[in-house]
Amino acid sequence: MGERRIILDAPQPSRRLAPRRRVRRFRRAILLACGIALLSAGYGVYRWWVSPERVLAQFVAALRHRDGRAIVATVDAEELRHLHLESSEIVPLLDAATGQVGGLFVADLRHEQLNEEQSRYNRSVSVGLCDRAGRPIRGFGGKPARAWAYAYRTPRGWKVGLTNFIYSVTYERRRAGDRVRYAELCDRFGMPPETFLPQEGAWRPIRRRDRH
Repeated sequence: MGERRIILDAPQPSRRLAPRRRVRRFRRAILLACGIALLSAGYGVYRWWVSPERVLAQFVAALRHRDGRAIVATVDAEELRHLHLESSEIVPLLDAATGQVGGLFVADLRHEQLNEEQSRYNRSVSVGLCDRAGRPIRGFGGKPARAWAYAYRTPRGWKVGLTNFIYSVTYERRRAGDRVRYAELCDRFGMPPETFLPQEGAWRPIRRRDRH
């Protein structure tokens, strides 16, 4: 029978390899976690960048700075084309919508709650209307006047309904006893006497009683 020989000087597995493997695995785990965190943060930034809330915030900021070009950037190009408006006309139009006050200044931004059906196509905020000194403009029943702005989804992303906002301003002023009319603004600035309905994707003619 053959003899079995035990080679005592055979190379043994290095005990240093195990800690090195653990270090490499730990580094991979850290890199993977960092990658996931960066992707999540990037997705969050993207969601905010394309969100209706961001567009509404831009619109209100543009109103506060009375920046016609910045306001136009938040409005759908198709709506502006239908209204035959240029950026230089936006601020004078908004000022005229306040009637006797003579200038549109906003404050007190509030995010308004919408029902389930509305939330599918738009978001809404309201702003307090002020005079040049920052004092609230009187609305219906002597309460501070507020106007509403809606963001709606278009093929070009979320946009703010300009006609709805202007009509909201004139409506608040009328309820306070001012004689300003949306239809009169349309005649003055060469706009068709209509407002855009985002939920229907169509233009609504101004009712006859709103013309006087």
